[in-house]
Amino acid sequence: MTHYAYKFDAAVPGPGIPGASYALLVEGSFPIGFTPPVPPASMTVPPGDELWAIATTDGAGNLTFSVPTGHAWCLAEESVPAGFLRDAGLHCTSVLTTSSPAAATIVALPEVAVIQLAATGVPLVELAALGGGLLASGAVVLAVRRRRRA
Repeated sequence: MTHYAYKFDAAVPGPGIPGASYALLVEGSFPIGFTPPVPPASMTVPPGDELWAIATTDGAGNLTFSVPTGHAWCLAEESVPAGFLRDAGLHCTSVLTTSSPAAATIVALPEVAVIQLAATGVPLVELAALGGGLLASGAVVLAVRRRRRA
């Protein structure tokens, strides 16, 4: 059986996103007759899952895995293309059988872009954290100055 995934920009659905690496995990017991690969040291496999394979989306944002029936499968993003945030979630199927509809074998993988300020090139998330820190430190300075005057 073939298991498919499609990586796309959540804000602008359409063209797929190449260069995202995913681990395909089998949930529960590993398929009989197959040997699980050794996960890279940098990878944490969730309890109850086993690594089946790692692959990277092609130029059209597609992944294709050949998998045995009778198991549920999850995809976990391992590396992210430049300009996007890593997806920490698992994207899972139900148990796939020979009677599973084709749609059950396809997993859509929305990607979230890092929003950058054009003038600085700094991700908006980092700017928000910096701004929050500056506001907090300004509030502390004002509070200290008011106490000294009193």
